[in-house]
Amino acid sequence: MFSTKRLVPSIAVILVAAFALAACSAAQVPVGNPDPARVPDGVHNGAYSIFPVKVRVAVTVASGRIESIELLEHFNGKGGAAEAIIPLVIERQSLAVDVIAGASHSSTVILKAIENALSEAGKGS
Repeated sequence: MFSTKRLVPSIAVILVAAFALAACSAAQVPVGNPDPARVPDGVHNGAYSIFPVKVRVAVTVASGRIESIELLEHFNGKGGAAEAIIPLVIERQSLAVDVIAGASHSSTVILKAIENALSEAGKGS
């Protein structure tokens, strides 16, 4: 006979393992640092996801500077604190910033989405 009492703990263990592996994978994702001065003026979209985090951004560049970063989507589980990384990127004009403690997975995915927006836009120049 099939028992759901045995199935529930097994599913919980599998989910915990999946989240642990996902967190490790984000730590291993290298984030580049494209030069905003090489990016054409305009609004450039970028996205990146690593389970369970998914991010889409719109990065506005003017005169070789990151003027704003709009978070279009941030499916983050418990990583909402990572959104505090955006003002740091704008202030420093660089993706070489420390991730937000307690939200390192989401921070990395946000940085990678910004990198993708800048890198894709910069390919045309």
